[in-house]
Amino acid sequence: MSTLSRRKFLKLGLAGAGTLAVFRPSSLPAAPRINTSSQAHFYLQLIVQGGWDTSYLFDARPLAMTKAGKIQNYLGEEPSSWVGTNGGSLLTTSVASALMPFRNDFSVVNGVVMTPTFIGHDQNMNQLFTGNEFGGNSFVPYLNNADTGSTPTSLDAITSGFLFAHLENQESSVPLDPKSGSKLRSLFSALPQATPENELTNFIRARYQANSSGRGRFAQGTTLMRHGLEHTPTLQKVLSEIRPTDSATSPDMQFCALFSDCFRLGIARSAVWVLTAQAQNIDAHGSNQAKQQPQVLKELVNRIALIFKFLRETAYDSQRSLFDVTTVMVTSEFARTMRSPGVPIDNTGTDHNNLNNTVLIGGKGIRGGQIIGASDFQSADEKLSPAHFEIDQYALKIMGRPFDFATASPRIDTPEKFQIADYLTIGSVVNTIYKNFGCPETSTPTRKFLAVF
Repeated sequence: MSTLSRRKFLKLGLAGAGTLAVFRPSSLPAAPRINTSSQAHFYLQLIVQGGWDTSYLFDARPLAMTKAGKIQNYLGEEPSSWVGTNGGSLLTTSVASALMPFRNDFSVVNGVVMTPTFIGHDQNMNQLFTGNEFGGNSFVPYLNNADTGSTPTSLDAITSGFLFAHLENQESSVPLDPKSGSKLRSLFSALPQATPENELTNFIRARYQANSSGRGRFAQGTTLMRHGLEHTPTLQKVLSEIRPTDSATSPDMQFCALFSDCFRLGIARSAVWVLTAQAQNIDAHGSNQAKQQPQVLKELVNRIALIFKFLRETAYDSQRSLFDVTTVMVTSEFARTMRSPGVPIDNTGTDHNNLNNTVLIGGKGIRGGQIIGASDFQSADEKLSPAHFEIDQYALKIMGRPFDFATASPRIDTPEKFQIADYLTIGSVVNTIYKNFGCPETSTPTRKFLAVF
């Protein structure tokens, strides 16, 4: 270890904390160290951050509602009907057309209530990941648990992009930047292989051990670092086996190459990719921004379709594709309002809508082609429930319909009072993922809502 000083070790450790990304082209053969277990199960979360307008996607509205001044529509296209394999139905537009070839690979969950009271990006993103508007433990690390019946991977998850969320259990989830991966891989390859018992490792372990006694935050953090040290030799070895990719490939495909190798090498159980539009933010408050949303969302949908294509066409092993072993969820933190108050419908912007969302979910353990749930305000003259007006008194927001969990279908009644248990929520979707991974209720924070499937 004479070539690796203590100072250099710490410098490399700190530099690599958020930059462990290294890539390889998807056209290369599968990495050699593949987990061939029939229980192989991974999770991919695609987050379209900013609040997408679901009325251009799989929760569209007829043009008659725009003519009546209820909802903006800068696409100017009459939506088409799609009936799911379970009999559910929705309206969709050409903005979502790139995903239609994969319609049997995923199910659409509409009318998903995020938070009934808070409209902030962070509060609704916190609700998605933690079940609490103010943050807490993310559900993602719980998928990498021995209680699920699968062998835990070295890392819970890899994440690319900044999330508007306060997540507290991220000690085994690593933020990765595609642009820094190649440099880090070169550094790992140049270092001598770490071993559990050498002079430097023993010295660092002893310091961690000495500072980890007690119940304070410093002691708790040191304990986590000591546990991480024990995984260092294995993690260094598998990370060095990830092969670099051509830097000319798109960031989406770079991340696909990264997570596919991390899955096959047993580095991480999950991957989170924050998708942002290249031309403009989807958080369209002003009319000029709102008018560009059909083009902005179409670009994002095309990219999502390419990721589905990658999953379908990339082999995990000799018998299964990555899609066969990966559960995928695509969503945003919320949808948009139908219009801004007091503005002409042909020159309006939009705002945050925390009472409705669309979630796409597919892959391992999910029956594709279904349409689950629905939202209200499907026509200009629809009589909304008193429960709707209770939390949206100016009728600016589309809201999820009440949901019958016994039949997995939307209800047609109009409740007098808003009760969150009557609605399909993001907690129900997360509980579906828990159930899909075999997470026991005793080892995971339940969302207090029934699973969808």
